[in-house]
Amino acid sequence: MTKRNFLFSSTEDLIAKQAQSIKELFDREYRDDYGEWNLKQPYGYAPQDYHLLAYLGEDLVGHMGSQVRTISVGAEECLIAGIGGVLIAPEFRGKGLGRDMMSRLLEENTQTLAVDFSYLGCREEVVPYYEACGFYRINRMETHVDRLTGKEQQQISATIMITSAKKDKKDFPEEDIDLKGRAW
Repeated sequence: MTKRNFLFSSTEDLIAKQAQSIKELFDREYRDDYGEWNLKQPYGYAPQDYHLLAYLGEDLVGHMGSQVRTISVGAEECLIAGIGGVLIAPEFRGKGLGRDMMSRLLEENTQTLAVDFSYLGCREEVVPYYEACGFYRINRMETHVDRLTGKEQQQISATIMITSAKKDKKDFPEEDIDLKGRAW
């Protein structure tokens, strides 16, 4: 079996071939339901500033992204890495690649990006995966820009998840959250 390799890159440092491989990975999974993937506005969500790519030989088999942003949590500000664009090629799911990639991404978020916390929203069915990766669920009112309408909206989300980076997760403020933009 060919060894898998990880590459962590800023969006601006991606070469055309890498960006095209990311597009192909997402289009295979989501094109029929959501149209073509776009690096600058992936399916209407916030774009990633950084990408963790997993290769098996020359083939891209996994992607995870982070966007660094200061959000408001009550009266406090927190520097977070909003995680989005998490996708493992179907033939590699359930084999530990996603957990290995998330471990590496969280390390990059902490060491390279120096954020306070990593943050994401997800579907209920993938909560156990994120919990196994060290995330925990918080229930808060979240304000964000809607990906479809472009208008600010508030909602209580049962699938907000955070994990420690430079600060311990117990230090995440208890108040409502303003993402100051689109979710990931």
